[in-house]
Amino acid sequence: LEVLDQTMAVPGIGMVEWGPADMSMSYGVARDPNGNYPKMVTDARNRILEVAKREGVVFSAVGTNGSNIIDRIDREQILFHFANEEAARVGRRHTGRVMPY
Repeated sequence: LEVLDQTMAVPGIGMVEWGPADMSMSYGVARDPNGNYPKMVTDARNRILEVAKREGVVFSAVGTNGSNIIDRIDREQILFHFANEEAARVGRRHTGRVMPY
């Protein structure tokens, strides 16, 4: 995070991926499988998202689920890694997308 602004400003960077397990480990805290992260982890995530938006870099995040996917679609992210089929169904229903098969 110390060099986030400089790193994200490098021409050609197209995507940044954030993961709750890696960020929690970086801070030396246990990852909560229910998505209740300490404030420092959430603050770091939000800062990365903010810089990604400013620099036009796609923000990809792990940690979506059926209870948070609508909020994340509406306010922040472009690319998602769904934790389970329920989250994917909720996200598709909210965006009006259907699977082609």
